[in-house]
Amino acid sequence: MGIVINTKTHQGPDDPAYLIESAPSTETVFNGRRYLYFGGTSYYGLHADRGLMEAGIRAWQDYGHSTATSRAGMGTSPLYLKVERAAAGFFGTDSAAYLPSGYLSNLAGLKALHGNGQFDVIFIDEHSHFSVFDAARAMAVPMYTVAHMAMGDLETKLKKHIQPGQKPIMLCDGLFPTIGQIAPAPEIAEVLEPYHGLLWLDEAHTMGVLGPNGKGVYEHFGLGGDGLFHGGTLAKAFGGFGGVIPGPANFIESVMHGHVVGGASAVPPPLAAATLAGIEQVAANPQWRQRLWANARLLKKGISSLGFEVEESDIPIAAFSPGNADTMKKIHRSLMERGIAIQHAHYAGIGKEGILRIVVFSNHTSEQIQHLIDELGQLV
Repeated sequence: MGIVINTKTHQGPDDPAYLIESAPSTETVFNGRRYLYFGGTSYYGLHADRGLMEAGIRAWQDYGHSTATSRAGMGTSPLYLKVERAAAGFFGTDSAAYLPSGYLSNLAGLKALHGNGQFDVIFIDEHSHFSVFDAARAMAVPMYTVAHMAMGDLETKLKKHIQPGQKPIMLCDGLFPTIGQIAPAPEIAEVLEPYHGLLWLDEAHTMGVLGPNGKGVYEHFGLGGDGLFHGGTLAKAFGGFGGVIPGPANFIESVMHGHVVGGASAVPPPLAAATLAGIEQVAANPQWRQRLWANARLLKKGISSLGFEVEESDIPIAAFSPGNADTMKKIHRSLMERGIAIQHAHYAGIGKEGILRIVVFSNHTSEQIQHLIDELGQLV
């Protein structure tokens, strides 16, 4: 869902971070200076979109800045219902639940599934996001960590830990965001099939990005049917705020009657209105997705030309390690001095040295991408 970085020295969480003093876009202001920006998650540039801002302002004038209650309180804003209808339409599902945070989508979804008696044991990829682990631990059922994207390890642990009559669920990120790895959903589903197991994906980085229509990992692989569930955020590709769980009506009804939706403060109306506008914009502009994929390929071709191995895919994330941490700090600092901001990221599964991580948006121009490659080429 997010990468914790320090854009100055990257030596640890106590170092002073750069302050973002503008809307995140292809050009973003840090500490009073404008940078060509290849970080963050504004995949379609909607965090700086005037239309989304204007939608939020209108909603602020009409509904105020807070509902002063949870979704289970006295009344529901029509904005929430509109977001849910738009999300269900986008993902082609019966219904959808709109949540106060993408971080909570895993918790709300798993609580609904567990409450309906749909799983007894959890298996979780070791590199899954913090929110996936937090949600799993909250279920108070046996939980087993699986080696990263290792189907053999999953199969071995299923055989060892599933007792007759028990039903497993596998949890992992739909996209492991540090280096842009897509979860092998077809292989996971195949391993789970003899146990009638479920698969839950945290699709924070893939909703709106992957698949012919932007529906995410399952559409990307052409998967469908029972036992496949996912949740994510509307705060990345869609430029809005809050989490979303699309799915069949009976499942979403369970989510909506759960403690997460019922007990948490609702999304402020201005942000809900901006989120609705973001969903509508992404749905109306499929060419943005094509542009994003093309930019991803252009970026990775350029990095490969410098001698670094990056996975060829449409994922708009490229990560590589040109030496040790000191080398990466030097490259990162030099790029910042040249007015280009990328990430020296530290995250699960990449080791203590960290990794250089570049994220491209659909509205980056080919000239901006080439400028990054040219400047990087002078430093490596």
